[in-house]
Amino acid sequence: MTKPCRSATSAGRPRSHRGSAWSRSSSRPPGRSTRCTELTIGELAAHFGLATHVLRHWESVGLLQPARRVNGRRRYHQNHLTRVAIIVHARELGFGLDEIRAILTADDATAAGGPCCGVT
Repeated sequence: MTKPCRSATSAGRPRSHRGSAWSRSSSRPPGRSTRCTELTIGELAAHFGLATHVLRHWESVGLLQPARRVNGRRRYHQNHLTRVAIIVHARELGFGLDEIRAILTADDATAAGGPCCGVT
């Protein structure tokens, strides 16, 4: 998987920044990225076609771990990108948020070496 950096072009075509998150809230010029490993909440949401309030809601219900904050703004990493992809895919398959949280919690416990699904 490639790093989720902003780019001035997409498939060789110039990218329009009118109405983009950059033109409204960032001091970084279009096409210039000093960080390839971090995404803002707007960049992460746009990557999946989501609204930013969806990511905030997923944080509040425990689906998404709170992002690191820099100057009060959320910064997301590759693990967040992967987790959001899993959540979006599970929603497309018809899973509810509680079911997704249970699946992800079990997966997190297994990855940490703990028991899976309450099995001891």
